[in-house]
Amino acid sequence: MHEQRAIAKSNPPTLPWKLVAWSVVLFVNVGLCALSSPLFAQDTAAPGSPQALYKVVPLTGVSDAAIGASVAASTTIPMWRYNITSSRDGKPYTGVMVGRSPFFHGARTTNVPTFIIPLKVHMTDGGVFDPSATDSTCSPAGTPLSLFQNSPIITPVDISMGGIDIGVAQYVDAYQRASFWSDVSATGTRYHAALGPVTTLALQTFNVPAGKGATYTTSQYGGCGHIGVVDFTTMDNYVTGTLMPALAGSGVGPTNFPIILLYNVVMGAPGDSLNSNCCVLGYHGAGGGKIETSGNGSIIRPPLAR
Repeated sequence: MHEQRAIAKSNPPTLPWKLVAWSVVLFVNVGLCALSSPLFAQDTAAPGSPQALYKVVPLTGVSDAAIGASVAASTTIPMWRYNITSSRDGKPYTGVMVGRSPFFHGARTTNVPTFIIPLKVHMTDGGVFDPSATDSTCSPAGTPLSLFQNSPIITPVDISMGGIDIGVAQYVDAYQRASFWSDVSATGTRYHAALGPVTTLALQTFNVPAGKGATYTTSQYGGCGHIGVVDFTTMDNYVTGTLMPALAGSGVGPTNFPIILLYNVVMGAPGDSLNSNCCVLGYHGAGGGKIETSGNGSIIRPPLAR
């Protein structure tokens, strides 16, 4: 079960919605966090302005020693631990990142086996959101699934950051390389933390319980099609309690990284709607016990903007 999450949430309509690149933290930083917070916390913002909200839940059910033992035994995805003294408060902090340490001559390449799990969502009001289906109106360039498979999140491209050519890499891999550029640049392109091999599983279906989701039109925002809003807890319980266990026979487990791909589906707290206190575009988690990681995100095609 996921026990640590970082969630981005804002009140629509605020910015154009597009392909959601899962937070870089989702992959490069497991974030074994020892903080706690309210369900959602938000920065002070003027009424009607965009608001950034987040949620942090402590990782529980596993000791630091157990994490190290799982990594050493290769019973979870590869990780390395870092220690740093904060320039703000002078206190020491530790964390765990996916991959191998860039400080070992910057030449370690790590591939994390990854599963793409397209998830069709059925609402009781008739809304159907299928990332594998053709949508000539809102997604004329291809199915949401094919767009994701060919995006820089999965398909390596030549990426520059800050005016520096980082090399050919997936986006999150390039971000990690750029973060440690002074340590890895001398070794050229030999340091990577990449998703691969990537396997796409068969389409799965989630029938949202009555009262736990609804379908909204986006025409009033200048968009096309519809968007579904699902209660966050309902979605997470389905993913962790039903979907992941059901796919264990397909190889999904602690030693790989499953990505649940949604289309035009967002999540909210109880009582949220498209017009109020919405929406969570995606989240990631790392659970105790088996140290199992996963990510959940959506491709949003209708451009929601004022």
